[in-house]
Amino acid sequence: MQLVNMCSYSETFPNVPDNVISRDKYLTLIEEQFNYHKIICVDGQKGVGVSTLLAMFALRHSDDCVSFFANGQGYTNCKPDIFEESVRKQLSCYTRKEVGAIELSS
Repeated sequence: MQLVNMCSYSETFPNVPDNVISRDKYLTLIEEQFNYHKIICVDGQKGVGVSTLLAMFALRHSDDCVSFFANGQGYTNCKPDIFEESVRKQLSCYTRKEVGAIELSS
């Protein structure tokens, strides 16, 4: 079975620089919170690295993480068709991966 990087199917995935400051403690904290909560909100002032942190989280879980980034536009300015297309591509990829896994195990 081949692992698929679903981040590559996200229309809005930000560019993560190679020389980014380590955020491993924050990534671990987010992962731990998923043991207790289904939805986690991460907030921060513009420019502190929230998008980079979430992009790193999505990359760390790229085989089972659907992502959409507003990229500073705010929710009211996001175009629904862009959101729909990005999420549709990622879910389609995930569904094909799951079907492939079932076919391999039978």
